[in-house]
Amino acid sequence: MKHFIFDKLNAPKNDREHDLKKLWSRCKTEMEGFFGAVYRGKELSEPIEKLESFILKMHELDPRGEVTRFPEDPKGNLFLQEYSVINVEPIYQAANEVLQIFESFLDARNEMSEYGSDDL
Repeated sequence: MKHFIFDKLNAPKNDREHDLKKLWSRCKTEMEGFFGAVYRGKELSEPIEKLESFILKMHELDPRGEVTRFPEDPKGNLFLQEYSVINVEPIYQAANEVLQIFESFLDARNEMSEYGSDDL
């Protein structure tokens, strides 16, 4: 999400935000604004709904983006101690699908930016 928000000309300064819900809100607004003129209806809504579903589920698990980046909190307490087993395969598969969607949006934006808009 950060690449979509910050890796472009005239991008806002990266504020080092890790709250997935806040980042998704910014990213979704940009995607809908940018691609809304190009794509209509299901073509745009279906991938955005998939992204949103995954991101909001990850936000429930890790609202501050710490659990998935670090083994413990700043006080040394281990994360996810309430789980004896975590099946990462479904998370991995969903994350790969989300990555492909983001990459397709980034590729489309980059391709369109070659045609002259400084706001992309």
